Amino acid sequence: MYPQTTLAQNKEIVRRFVEEVVNRGRIDLVTDLIAADYVFHCPDGDLYGPLGARLNVEELRIALSDLHMDLTDLVGEGDLVARRFILRGVHLGPFLGLEPTDEDVEIPGIALDRIANGRIAESWIAFNTLGLVHAGMSVHT
Repeated sequence: MYPQTTLAQNKEIVRRFVEEVVNRGRIDLVTDLIAADYVFHCPDGDLYGPLGARLNVEELRIALSDLHMDLTDLVGEGDLVARRFILRGVHLGPFLGLEPTDEDVEIPGIALDRIANGRIAESWIAFNTLGLVHAGMSVHT
């Protein structure tokens, strides 16, 4: 049994996932930060467990070389942590069904993570890909 985590601890779990796993590619930390029964609700379908989280990060790192997720806001209430972010990288692979642009991109997004027993147990995520659909809006040269 895990002790109840505080709001500050919950936010640190999410921050650590973003900084270590997403930004630095530390896939080995997924099992430390993601619950065994994790559910990731994303625009192109749900993924499950640590393997699903790992697959999501690996796909992001293929789609956007030099991937970096800049956290612009991190707020929480109870067992929920909301993060507003900007994904940055060179769009070299398919991303949510969109063909690569081979350009530097900034993709704003928002996610809500539920923390249980010291791990991320569920995530909901949304991206603003309008800039990739309408060339030039979020593409920077």
